Amino acid sequence: MELRLEPLQRIFQEINQKHFDGFLEPPVLRWNGRLRTSSGRFFPGSKRKLFGSRPPIIEVASYLLQEQESEVHVRETLAHEMIHYWLWVRNRPYGHTDEFYSKMELMGARRYNPVPRRRPYKYLYGCEHCQTQFKSRRRLGKLACAKCCKAHGNGKYQERFRLVLIEKLTIPAVLVSFLLLPHAFAGSSLWMMRATGAKQCEAFDRVQAEKQAQLELKKQGVKWTRWQHQAQGASGSLRIQMCGSPTGGRFRVQIRPAQKAAAERAGFKLSP
Repeated sequence: MELRLEPLQRIFQEINQKHFDGFLEPPVLRWNGRLRTSSGRFFPGSKRKLFGSRPPIIEVASYLLQEQESEVHVRETLAHEMIHYWLWVRNRPYGHTDEFYSKMELMGARRYNPVPRRRPYKYLYGCEHCQTQFKSRRRLGKLACAKCCKAHGNGKYQERFRLVLIEKLTIPAVLVSFLLLPHAFAGSSLWMMRATGAKQCEAFDRVQAEKQAQLELKKQGVKWTRWQHQAQGASGSLRIQMCGSPTGGRFRVQIRPAQKAAAERAGFKLSP
């Protein structure tokens, strides 16, 4: 639909006559193509003549024209902003006061925007300590995991729990994020595994074996987000107790799908 000013003027006059007895002078009415979460906003004017007056402004989000029942959304948004304007003209507090809500109820206007357009999530961050993942629409600064800081740092910022950037989300991954549970970014990572080399009845230096496995991953340029050691292999698996036979222990690592081939060169394979 083409953006035009006339519909706003027409709807303004209709609402003005019906709910304000024609009391309001038309302010500057305009569309705003940058609004997303809010559907409209009111800017009070300036009544000072010494430095020149500034007219009041009501803006309506242009994306409402692309929604179903677009005129209904535009009408309700304009009615909402006109209450702010009406209060301001009468030299009353023009925020969301009790007087504002009383007028809104009389008019039958909505309190909240029913069709916000939120920008998609672009980044996936994680806490390496508790493995919690966070979605963000912008790059985060020096932030830490609140849960870990409360549990292990007396509620104060701890550098060791600083959030790290796991992945810059692609559009498909962003769309999937709205359908999955908060931690279920299964499409953006996969698990690989490799045997630890431990044998029953024999001494095993886990630290050295882990360092070696991680070193080989680093040589292949693989960066992981999570690392696990399973001493007896998969949960529920049965293994014959025999000295010298493998324990079934394995290292598991969570990586990005694009690094699967590199992890395989380091001796890892897909984990069930």
